[in-house]
Amino acid sequence: MNKTATIIYIKNMVCPSCLLMIRNIFKQEDILVESIDWDKAAVKVNKLPHPHPEKIKKAIEPYGFKIISSDHDKISEQIKITLIKWIYFSEEVVDKALLKELLVSKLQKKYSALDQLFKNINGYSIYYYFDLLRFERLKELVSYDKSSLYEFSLNLGFDNLNELRQSIKANLNCSIHEFKRTSFYHRKPIDHV
Repeated sequence: MNKTATIIYIKNMVCPSCLLMIRNIFKQEDILVESIDWDKAAVKVNKLPHPHPEKIKKAIEPYGFKIISSDHDKISEQIKITLIKWIYFSEEVVDKALLKELLVSKLQKKYSALDQLFKNINGYSIYYYFDLLRFERLKELVSYDKSSLYEFSLNLGFDNLNELRQSIKANLNCSIHEFKRTSFYHRKPIDHV
């Protein structure tokens, strides 16, 4: 029987290391990977329509990954991946004003429909998730002490240092100075945001 590529959608592939890990898991399970991206993998198998779903599920779940089957969950995950790539891996300055435009362009759906779907699945709006990610990125940058707070605020789309201070105070109930001393302890993994 000829092998046919099947797309497996996977939740929580939030960084390049996740792609490598999924590739290695599939290799261990003798599943041939034709291609892999942040939310899916094209695999070749002998059976249709799905390649050993229980085998894949058991192999990936101990590492925090999950198979996504519903179309709405796939769109929600695509929204998350798009924002993670933009905030963590893009050289562009993050700009809240461009958020709607970015998602509409990427997913070819009205922003209001995307936001409602996202809210139904996750319990909060896309903007709220965007702010959570942006704040986690800020915590990472501060913990590494790579730049000045002014650069952080500009690169992450904060209007000014005062907005940055207010965000730290509102989210962690501490000052910037206190935060800089303890930022490592306040960080969350991206897939837990």
